[in-house]
Amino acid sequence: MRADGTPRYRASAYVCGALGAADPEALRRLVAASPSPLVEVVSTADVRLSATHRLRAWGEGEPTGGHLWNALAEPGTAVDSAAAAANGWMAAGLTREPGAATLHTDGLGLAEVYTRRVGDAVYFATRIDPLTRIVDAPLTQDEDAWASLLALGAPVGGATPFEEIRRLGPAESLTVRADGHVRRTTGEPDWLATDGHAPEPGEVVELLRAAIPTGDDLSVTLSGGWDSRLLAVLAVGESRDRLQAWTTDADTGSDLDLRLAQPVAHALGAEHTVVRPGPRAWARHAPAARRRMQFQSWMHTWLMPLAGRLHGSRRTVLDGLAGDVLLKSLFVDRVILDAPDPAAALWHRLGGWRLDRGSLLAPGTAVEMAARSRDDVRALVAPYAGHPAAAALSVLATRTSRVVAASPVLLFGPEVPVSVPFVDPRVLAAGLRVPVDQKLGGEFYRRVLATAAPAGVTGLPSTNDVATPRAPRRRRQVHPAAIARLSREVGADPDVVRRLGEPLRARIDEPAALRRLVAGRAAPLAVLQWAALMAQWRSDYRDVLVA
Repeated sequence: MRADGTPRYRASAYVCGALGAADPEALRRLVAASPSPLVEVVSTADVRLSATHRLRAWGEGEPTGGHLWNALAEPGTAVDSAAAAANGWMAAGLTREPGAATLHTDGLGLAEVYTRRVGDAVYFATRIDPLTRIVDAPLTQDEDAWASLLALGAPVGGATPFEEIRRLGPAESLTVRADGHVRRTTGEPDWLATDGHAPEPGEVVELLRAAIPTGDDLSVTLSGGWDSRLLAVLAVGESRDRLQAWTTDADTGSDLDLRLAQPVAHALGAEHTVVRPGPRAWARHAPAARRRMQFQSWMHTWLMPLAGRLHGSRRTVLDGLAGDVLLKSLFVDRVILDAPDPAAALWHRLGGWRLDRGSLLAPGTAVEMAARSRDDVRALVAPYAGHPAAAALSVLATRTSRVVAASPVLLFGPEVPVSVPFVDPRVLAAGLRVPVDQKLGGEFYRRVLATAAPAGVTGLPSTNDVATPRAPRRRRQVHPAAIARLSREVGADPDVVRRLGEPLRARIDEPAALRRLVAGRAAPLAVLQWAALMAQWRSDYRDVLVA
């Protein structure tokens, strides 16, 4: 990782290019802005594709063919279509056929593909920044995206901080025809099928085991929860060398992860490393973390020290992304399932509550932002209505794909290989077929763990055990150095300050008073960190943003 947070593309590919009648100067700028050296993969009159790595090709010599990149699954089957690449391999890609070319992402939208239309061409890249300066035209702040950034922790669907730059959402593709017509479509992944039996815990265990890479030196980010514990149990027998487990302080104000992970690692015989960031770590890493995540979340700064250590290990990292949503229906209960407006109820639980305190923002702002973000969530999850696992799918498409996935995909991923077994299509299909009533309260997940884990691990406490005592710890993000940084960053941009409500605005130049307001209060701290994210973004892009 570079000092400013920019990734080094060692394990996964950076990809960019254009579809349609691309302008040579815009293409030159796009390639020049690449974070790593590129090799040209495709160069025709209407398709340009360049990448840092060799891309998997399919249909070579046939009228229809393409390339895929950054696959999150390896089903062991050949790629013969864009659907196979997106749904079987969980990969992004580009498909060429007579008279048209199509970009696609995977069924959950985890593989990043950003697009910007200029004239008769669509330019694309796997990072936002290279698309911002391909032409000398101003860009606009996307207020919908910034509303969801505060409410949920990230934009949703196709939104990015810029109106003119879009991200392909879950199962979405973009086609450019030879006549210049551009069309966006959303498919239906095979793993959404509702036919088939509800799997037993043993079947889920074996599907997960099959999704873990074999023959690699493996490491796992081990917390006190069930997802990483289950993966660690299964990985012990698959790692070429002794399994490495890594644990860090999540900066929640509790030492729970640190205390609960150690006995698990010991019982499994894994080599265990605990990364303990210093008290000023949040303040030191925040600017680089924001750039690393392309200003699309303010939540993952605490992981930066761990990410740096993982990059140095060069091992394949196992991450439990989506496990709790898939097998425990995290965030979903009878209140959500029985709500007259499930999408709105889920939006509130996923973070919309941060906008309940309107006084933290300028008058009328919270109500407007809530409406923007809630409507975007409703539109995104509407296609899942009627599916037996609609609520879990809604969480996967919003919080999992845009907020949580940032840690394995953007913080760990480009430098080292990352494996996310819970989003293997076969695991997804099985997990979504488990009746929701079996998942509520963790009943089904406990049976899965009991099936997979040795006796010495099954009985160990986890963060899911409400009786587990929690020892308080000082939070790095409210250390005086962190609050002083937030105060300086937000205070330097009057337009951002004007978005704040009186309690924050009156204290923005007084770090001590600001710290007293936000310490121990989730909503004020979230608003302050969101405002600092916006201020740094506006500073970094002041030369391209509409004045």
